[in-house]
Amino acid sequence: MKSFILFLILTNFILCNGLINDNFTDDIHFHNTRLNSYIRNFGPEKKIIRFGLNEVNMTPIVFMHGLYSSYKDAYGLMEVLLEDHPGQPIYFLDINNNLDSFKSLKTQILEVQELIRYTINEYPDEFKEGFHFVGHSQGGLISRSVIEESTDFIIKNYISLAGVQNGEYGNCEILTPFLDCSKASYIFYSKLFRDTLSVAQFWRDINYTYYLEWNQFLTYMNNEIETNETLKRKKNFMGIENVYLFASRDDEIIAPWQSSHFGFYADNDNNTVKPMEEQVIYKKDLFGLKTLDKQGKLHLIEIPGVKHGQWIRNKDLIRQEILNKLI
Repeated sequence: MKSFILFLILTNFILCNGLINDNFTDDIHFHNTRLNSYIRNFGPEKKIIRFGLNEVNMTPIVFMHGLYSSYKDAYGLMEVLLEDHPGQPIYFLDINNNLDSFKSLKTQILEVQELIRYTINEYPDEFKEGFHFVGHSQGGLISRSVIEESTDFIIKNYISLAGVQNGEYGNCEILTPFLDCSKASYIFYSKLFRDTLSVAQFWRDINYTYYLEWNQFLTYMNNEIETNETLKRKKNFMGIENVYLFASRDDEIIAPWQSSHFGFYADNDNNTVKPMEEQVIYKKDLFGLKTLDKQGKLHLIEIPGVKHGQWIRNKDLIRQEILNKLI
């Protein structure tokens, strides 16, 4: 039964989003670049893809892709950086691609941490003053969680592109077309999925009490449930020099789109969205959002007309809005 439900969820998500034909560049196009200088293997499904030669002492960039995706989908970001910042090292995490991106976020965080640590050990001088961390969609939440869990990383600018930061409640016609969202919560919070499926781990029911009781991931990353890791997570997140959260009201995947800015629906009301400032995580400063905001380090950027995948593919958008955050 578990496999059948998972098959339906994945199949509908892939087909309804056109991911089979739309999202992927082929290997020839992606690797036809002038500075593909480094591919480091850490196993058959774990690699770092490095572009750029650090000739000008620029801050390195690490990129984490989103759900049912891979580093190849960020071809627009890669091409802009190579064309405009040819001396800047860029590291694409070639890990948990495509179907593997649906596995437990807890596992993915550990694997991303390990891969980054290997890379830092390979290039200690390059990373000695830190790096910019960029995440798209689910990768925005993964990168934020990696930052919170890692006391040994120095993060300069953290850039979340349409990140599912404060959870998802919607698009059920894509994820579970055979059920409405309230029934989807019942499935995602079941013992079968809550510890094993990434979507279930960032799924946030609009009943806040129900979400707190049954979500097994986002509640911890948001410090909404206190543990012996709570203070560590807050300290690590507040150590970021700048946080840039990009979102668009025309995003067709993140629901509500304000989740990318840590907003979310009002309790039991998916017709009303409360902004970040009215969320418990901000008012109680659970992991440092309010502190960073008061320090001028938290930047919420909303650009209308941007579809979900354009943040990493539209070169004009990247040049106009993102590139200057990656100096």
